[in-house]
Parts: sequence; structure tokens; C-alpha cells
Amino acid sequence: MSVSTLSRKLNKSRTYVRNRFLKYKLQVSEQQQKRILAQEREHRSKWTPQMIQYLKQNYLELPQKTLARHIGISAPAVGNKMKQLNLHIPQEIKDQRKQQSYFKKGHISHNKGVPMDQWISPEGKKAIQATQFKKGNKPHNTKHNGAIVERPDNTGKTYLYIRISKSNWELLQRHVYRTQVGPLQDDEVVRFIDGNTYNCKPENLEKVSQKENMLRNSINRYGPEMAKAQRTLAKLKKHLHHEET
Repeated sequence: MSVSTLSRKLNKSRTYVRNRFLKYKLQVSEQQQKRILAQEREHRSKWTPQMIQYLKQNYLELPQKTLARHIGISAPAVGNKMKQLNLHIPQEIKDQRKQQSYFKKGHISHNKGVPMDQWISPEGKKAIQATQFKKGNKPHNTKHNGAIVERPDNTGKTYLYIRISKSNWELLQRHVYRTQVGPLQDDEVVRFIDGNTYNCKPENLEKVSQKENMLRNSINRYGPEMAKAQRTLAKLKKHLHHEET
């Protein structure tokens, strides 16, 4: 019998059966495997009246995989036969089974603390290791030092950033100013003379204080009269919105 058939007969998982094969060093030749699979294919194609009767009596009580183990066939074969017989499981039963299948709080895995060699086959272990990240692995999109990327700020305006080192990025306009124009303090701001955030040429950059930058970005840059009008308009809009709500 195959691992799947043994698991159904013993009412155990296929992993459990494989572990016992490893533990007791049981081996099946390639010729035996082919003969077993051929026999099972022939068996799966035959539904007896007793099997169909068991399915009709228990499909609402037992999950599909459990039915498959009891009948001695695969779970997909049970699903296909249920469709042929027009056997439908109510949604409330599906939801109940789904809840029962969740791991409960405090659940301990069956292989916790058990060496991998004792719960997985050599082929399975090799397949897992082939997909694991190796030490020193880098994602395919890892940027090199000097790479430049675009990033929008919280207002939607896009700026350029340059990678200085791993996990260390700097605004490109600050990097250009600091390396090609002159010293730059942390509390100083680099502005674009033409307003184009993509134009990071040294001649297009100017250094200002945070206070000066705030004044240029605020309504104060329009002059005292315009600033006063803007504030009055904002208050009026706020008042109208309050009246509407």
C-alpha cells in the first residue's frame, strides 16, 4: 500500500506514516511503488454501492478527508462523487468545520523540538532547503550605494533620494549641496530656485534657515494685506461649514 492508503487505513496523517518509515528504515523499491500506484488507480475508479451508501449517510457528519480515509479513496474522488450525487453541504456546517480546523490558543506543533530528520523525508528536506534564503542573501531589488529613487512626501510632492549606505538614504538636493556647494547644518533647508524638485544641479540649489523656509511656504509671502485676507477667508469658510453641519 502507498503512504496515502496507509494513512487512511491507520487514520493517521501522511507525515506520521512517513516518519515511521524513516524511524524503522523501511524502503520500497521503484518497481513496488509502480505496482502499488497501478493497483490504487484501479481501485479508485470503482465505487461500490456500499461506498456510495456510506457517503450519503455521513457526508454531513464527517469532513471530506475523513470520509476519504474511511472509504479508502482520495479526498478529491469523494468531492467529485458528491457533485455527481448532488450532495451539498450547508454553509453553516462549512463554517463550523472551518472554525474547528483553526489552531487553538496554546496549540503546540507536533514537531516542536523534534529534529527535521525525524519528521520529514530526505527529499522533502532537500526541497525545503532549496527555497530557503542563504546567509548573506539580498533581495532582487536591492539598491547599490549611489542609487537614486523617487519618493513622494505626505503632500504628494516627489523628491529624489540617494543611497549613501545600507539603510541610509539622503535627499538628493541635500547630498549635492553638501558635497558640491558647501557645508550644511541639520537645521538648514535646501530649496530649489526654479521650484523643480528633479533639478538638483548645484546652481539650482540655495540654503535657507527653517524660519525662512516656513515664511516662503506660508501665506506671509504674499504680504501683510494678502495674508490678512487669506485668514479672513479661511474663517468664513469654517463658519459656513459649521452652519451647514
